[in-house]
Amino acid sequence: TRVYAPVRTVALYGYLQAQGDPPLPQLRARAECWAWGVPLPTGLYNALIFADPGTIKAQDGQSLEQRFQAMLAACGMSDAGALGGLAGPVRALDATPFLDEAPIDGHMVRLGDAAMALDPVSSSGVQKSIQSALAAAICVNTELSRQDQSAAARAFYRDTLRRTSRRHAAWTGAHYARAMSRYGTGFWAARAGPQETPAAAP
Repeated sequence: TRVYAPVRTVALYGYLQAQGDPPLPQLRARAECWAWGVPLPTGLYNALIFADPGTIKAQDGQSLEQRFQAMLAACGMSDAGALGGLAGPVRALDATPFLDEAPIDGHMVRLGDAAMALDPVSSSGVQKSIQSALAAAICVNTELSRQDQSAAARAFYRDTLRRTSRRHAAWTGAHYARAMSRYGTGFWAARAGPQETPAAAP
């Protein structure tokens, strides 16, 4: 059973032709969204926009591709230069953080994004997927070799994911709160948590 964050986020992404030397990786924000882009070895440039579902919807008769390019331009993504037209269709997918409350039982274990999705602003999904695989390997080994400890192993895996999800929700909420203090819009406010106070150095 997946438990999603209370506010849904949609990722809109596409691949752009790079003209000459493509722009370096970029991270941009605006009042209604944030955007990320990275050059690929193929000569294409992968760009993503994260926003509320209502903001992503095409407006005034725009196609999804036109909406995507307009939002990239509004973020200043194309200001870095050397970006041409789209190299394929623009796609949208759900980027809402979630936690699976039953990621393991006696017959299966869910790893990575099948078990938990972090807010994309954390930029640590791959790292956490690898860590979940390492933790799951311990649990599977326990299930196979020490069945008397299987319940403890499953609890360990569930608790590991739960703690990670909560910790990242707090971190990303603080990031959104800092951005909300600058932009003051509903997109940032809906995702904002209390700003973190840095811990004193030991």
